[in-house]
Amino acid sequence: RTLGYYSDAGQAGASNGGVYSFNPDHFSPELVTGGSRLNLPTSLALSHGGVWLALHGSSQIAFYDFTHRAWKSYPTSTATYVDGTVASLPYFVRSNGSTTWFNQHYGNKIAFINPQENQLTEYSLSDPPATKGSEIGNALTFALGSGKAWFTEWTANYVGVVDMGYRPTFTVSTDEDTLSLRPGGTRDVTVTLSGQTAHSLALKFSDSETPTGTPKNLKILADQQSIPSLSGEERLTVHIQAGTQLSAGRYTIAITASDGLVSRSTYIELSVT
Repeated sequence: RTLGYYSDAGQAGASNGGVYSFNPDHFSPELVTGGSRLNLPTSLALSHGGVWLALHGSSQIAFYDFTHRAWKSYPTSTATYVDGTVASLPYFVRSNGSTTWFNQHYGNKIAFINPQENQLTEYSLSDPPATKGSEIGNALTFALGSGKAWFTEWTANYVGVVDMGYRPTFTVSTDEDTLSLRPGGTRDVTVTLSGQTAHSLALKFSDSETPTGTPKNLKILADQQSIPSLSGEERLTVHIQAGTQLSAGRYTIAITASDGLVSRSTYIELSVT
């Protein structure tokens, strides 16, 4: 009621954007995000003591907690096309209180995060999914209303809608959601796939190291890369190794199960000391 907020995208590729607050009666903007400079923030949404950001220059959604003055990153699943791995380019973000929705311009998906469950759900905007950049529909804007997420696709000439009450028939979870490693250290975590699906589920991994979300100095491998179907529960082991070149700091790992059209991810917070 007394402050406004805006995101300053900064310069493309320079990671010098930020979020600013201002008093409408005395316009003197202040950087509120802990001095952090951001990779092309193009949209923000206020919710429950903080601000959600779509970082269009990367493959991440971020939340800044005003009370603790701390960031939490939420990588998307990777967008891998035949012409190379690219950033998923989140564009706009909206929050309805319990969930936070966003569109992925180049990932060709609309998605939501449930922070209480530490889960990400992504829906492909085409069937079959896009395999190269020329096949994306360019979902550039969307809006929430009456239990639905409406979106427009610029080049595909669509107005589309997602029922916000729908939940996919499978989930992914881990036995640990926080880890601490030294550079060169390793750790195994148990990943549980639960639910029902006749489709093959493939495991994918992304993290907050790079703009594309592709692990670089983190090595993440599963003892099974996919399962042919799911009925009940399936447990897999995922090996996580911090590379010797990985800088000290906090990272977020996303472990994703996908049938191609629907992807579900769970997050692990990694502290490298």
